[in-house]
Amino acid sequence: MSHVDRQLTRTQQLGWAAGAMGTGMMIGSVTSYALFIMTSVLGIGAATAGLMIGLSKFVDVIIDPIIGRFSDRFDHRWGRRRPFLLMGLVVAPLAFVAIFNVSATGNEALNIALIAVILIAIAMGTSLFMVPYMAMAAEMTTSTTERTILMSQRVLFNTLGLLAMSVALPTLIARFGGRPEGFGPAGAIMAMVIVGSFAATFWMTRAAPFVPRTTGRDYTLADQLRFIAANRSFGCYIGAKICTFLAQSSVQGTLLFYGIYVLGRDERFLVPFGTGYTLGSLIALPFWAWLMTRKISKRAAYNLAIIGLGLVFLTWIFASPSEPTWVAFARFLAVGILSAGSMTAGTAMLPDLMELDRRTTGVRQEGLYAAAYTLVENVGSTIGPVIVGAVLGAAGFVASTGGAPVAQPTSALTAITICVSIIPGMFIVFAALLMRGYTVDNELRAVAYRAGAA
Repeated sequence: MSHVDRQLTRTQQLGWAAGAMGTGMMIGSVTSYALFIMTSVLGIGAATAGLMIGLSKFVDVIIDPIIGRFSDRFDHRWGRRRPFLLMGLVVAPLAFVAIFNVSATGNEALNIALIAVILIAIAMGTSLFMVPYMAMAAEMTTSTTERTILMSQRVLFNTLGLLAMSVALPTLIARFGGRPEGFGPAGAIMAMVIVGSFAATFWMTRAAPFVPRTTGRDYTLADQLRFIAANRSFGCYIGAKICTFLAQSSVQGTLLFYGIYVLGRDERFLVPFGTGYTLGSLIALPFWAWLMTRKISKRAAYNLAIIGLGLVFLTWIFASPSEPTWVAFARFLAVGILSAGSMTAGTAMLPDLMELDRRTTGVRQEGLYAAAYTLVENVGSTIGPVIVGAVLGAAGFVASTGGAPVAQPTSALTAITICVSIIPGMFIVFAALLMRGYTVDNELRAVAYRAGAA
């Protein structure tokens, strides 16, 4: 990247990206563990547990636009966004600790009430940090090249968050006595990592550029939402992202069930997944960044990555307990390589959409766009377990308490396989079709041309 393109120091770039490790861990607590904890520790039925996760996402629907609008209109010497990061730093780790320390009370209604409060706290803590965090990317630099680099670094730290949840956390759980006894101390240790991640972003971006709120006409929330709704490319982009997140969260929400009930493993089945995913992502990130800055558009890179992911997800149909370890690891490696591409390209398109909106409307409303994206990522990344819970409940999955697996009917085992392969594959097809309507690159060139002509 040339000197002209760089507007941030390396410390500021990495400091901003570091927050993705904590947000990835917060989302992972719901995506990978919440459904399992509810059905296998608290004894809540699979369908009810999935429904609870879905209902908790209504919190995001309500608070994400509010946080986005507040951060757009906020004035502070630290910038519009950074004070909100501190709020998230306080709420999110406490909620993370809570979900891994909840235990069965002997009263199902009380179990449901406790986990509902915890899920709502997780949603609030994640949004308080993530909405202003994502808006910062469009404010800190106007270089599309540097934004791509920022997003590739974000994917790196998000991958480290997944590594923490799929490798470090199961290892700690086993070290502290296995499930469910090991959940509590392991969760407390991992919460410290979230604190460090969020604190790094808050501190290391203190000198990064930011812009004040828009002055002049005071647009209402309805006005701003109308501006966003008129952005056809944003609608196609958000729809595709929803489908992609649903595909990935369906896999993540099912993987622990798949490893335990279909392949006969334990929670450490997530370790090779996390290792292969991380290795694949680290190998591929420089390639995807180079591809998008030198060879093809972000939209093309995104389509390439998600179609590849869909094909890999379908291979779960052929997995079996006798499958060689290297085959499973190769699958995990491929998921990491392709996920790095979909996440880098997918997030790199967001600041471009914000820039197009600013040039078109004259209003700086990055917070609302960030809120919409955060809502989609939070809901899409955690609604997969809702789908999984509904399918497993309909298939007769047997819930239990104490964390020990119980025998499952053949219908439940078939449903687990469908949730980890066919359902995510279908979502990927929908995502690729929706991206046909994304035309931001052409629109930005047209706006720039008109501005030059004027």
